[in-house]
Amino acid sequence: MDDQPRAERPRDRRPLLDRPELKPHERARIGRAAATLLGWGLFASALLGLLALWHLVRRGRALRANLPPPRAVSLPEIEEN
Repeated sequence: MDDQPRAERPRDRRPLLDRPELKPHERARIGRAAATLLGWGLFASALLGLLALWHLVRRGRALRANLPPPRAVSLPEIEEN
């Protein structure tokens, strides 16, 4: 791509929202973006969980449908003392 080295800016170790050069509307915009990202992550996790539950129920019903009927079993008598 680009073979020329870029000028390195000194890294600011402060959290993004604590920087004094940010304007209030920029802080609000960053907060909304973070909340939206968190919301989408929560939604995706919940959807994945619901899909996993649906799959397990569906798989269990399919396995149960292919099983033969239960056999008659005679259990030995247990003596009580």
